[in-house]
Amino acid sequence: MNNSLNNNSAEIIEPGLEPQIEESATLEAAQKQVKGLLTDLKSERTKRQDVEKRLLALEEKDRIANEEKLKADGQLQQLLDSRTKELEDVKSQMISLKQKADSFDELENQEREEAKTKLGDKWDDGYANIPIKTLRKLVSTVTVNNAIDTDNGSGVKPQTKIKLTKDQESERDLMFSNIADEKTRTENYIYVKGLDKGQPK
Repeated sequence: MNNSLNNNSAEIIEPGLEPQIEESATLEAAQKQVKGLLTDLKSERTKRQDVEKRLLALEEKDRIANEEKLKADGQLQQLLDSRTKELEDVKSQMISLKQKADSFDELENQEREEAKTKLGDKWDDGYANIPIKTLRKLVSTVTVNNAIDTDNGSGVKPQTKIKLTKDQESERDLMFSNIADEKTRTENYIYVKGLDKGQPK
């Protein structure tokens, strides 16, 4: 009987002990769960911070790229405006130079016509292409030579025979390369150089 009582007493749990064991198990499980949640939260927060950092970096990169593009566009526009102005200036200068060149050509043509009139029968068609300075000198020399008083009283200077050196002949041929007749080339060279006056120029 005592044995049965002892067995029965072994199965009986003292009041207050069972709830403590359950509470302890529940608290431990809750603590594990909280630790797991905290770990998850920390991990999520770290991920979120990384994402935010990357997003901020991308936004900053995009902002800088936009600013650079705006600067570049502004500079490009400024450069285009500058080039447009330069082109307009060059165009204006070209128009002005063309007008001056046309005026110069017109004056030169008039001067050649006047030279043709002054030279009369001494005019050679090759004179139309010689430089205007050379033509002026030629006209002035011929005109002066025709007006010189001479010893023979004719008003025309007597012809003098002048022999050109090889260098002078080369220079003559270069100066009057568009005149076919050698005699005319030589006369022109003598007039222009003043060799008939004994004063080479």
